[in-house]
Amino acid sequence: MPLWGVAMIAVTTIAFILLAMSLEYTVRLVMVNLAIIESPSATVVKVYEPLKSEEKENDVLYVEIEETHVVPEKPITSSIRRTMGHLTSIGGFTARWRGVGIFIVYIMILGIFHLVLSRFMGRSFLANLVVDMASALIASGIHCAWTHATISTSTKRFRDRTITRSQGKQVLLPTALKVLAQEASVATIVLSAQSSFKLKHFFTSTLAHTLLTLIPFLVALISWLFVIIPAHVVLIRKEASLLAVDDETIVPFDRTFGNRVIPGVTVLSLRDAWKSFGGDAWRRVVMLQLKFFAIVLGLAVVYFHVLLVEAWAAMGDALPVLLASAWAKLQTIAF
Repeated sequence: MPLWGVAMIAVTTIAFILLAMSLEYTVRLVMVNLAIIESPSATVVKVYEPLKSEEKENDVLYVEIEETHVVPEKPITSSIRRTMGHLTSIGGFTARWRGVGIFIVYIMILGIFHLVLSRFMGRSFLANLVVDMASALIASGIHCAWTHATISTSTKRFRDRTITRSQGKQVLLPTALKVLAQEASVATIVLSAQSSFKLKHFFTSTLAHTLLTLIPFLVALISWLFVIIPAHVVLIRKEASLLAVDDETIVPFDRTFGNRVIPGVTVLSLRDAWKSFGGDAWRRVVMLQLKFFAIVLGLAVVYFHVLLVEAWAAMGDALPVLLASAWAKLQTIAF
């Protein structure tokens, strides 16, 4: 392949990676955070009775009567397009990446502590759990500041978003629960995959092999829906309860969590953080994440086709030969 072909493919790859990262931050992080805290709202529709004017026969007056109707509003986070439009109307084009600076700082600190601690702890499952737990707890205050940046309309600096020491203690337990949920889910998926692989030696039918192959995916789906998402929801809602009183939120947010707490007076418990999270909100969070995965899958398909076109433009008839050779090597490795 000529050098210009390598450069073209490299630029295309970088562009698709940056696009995927941008979509992940906007949809899977910012929009999901907004969906987690959004509270149902309603509009009061008044009824007006038409009355003919006494002065002119053709004139019609509309007189308000006492009857009113309460109509629930469609949640802002019910669709990606609706949420994106709302974000743009509040903070402009760059609002879709709000809080990205704090998030980068959070990832860097998390990575540094993880790298340092892992050298002393080793690479066993227990050591990895301890390292992940310690790193997440150390950076929990920064994660809370990032959550506040994604859900509030204010453009405060990072130092103005730092929480107090007493508030920092409140996010330690939900942070630890989230890490435990992630580690337990990974361990369960790995164990189910190993068990399925071993059981394949005892069953020879195609149906049995198919069912055994699907078991790890089913375990992963159940863990994601009923373990990882609830732990993440509890953490975000707990952090949202610590938002400053003078900060307005991007979406409607019930700071009393269904009259379970008094803002600024009582503390939100983890149980109330989850109980105040309705089934409709849970479905919105799941749908947003599923839509993100579908978008990424479509983006991967487009990237693959663009890559083939660029490779063919650079290599010409040599590309089919290269692909045939690569496929033959893969079959040799697999069998």
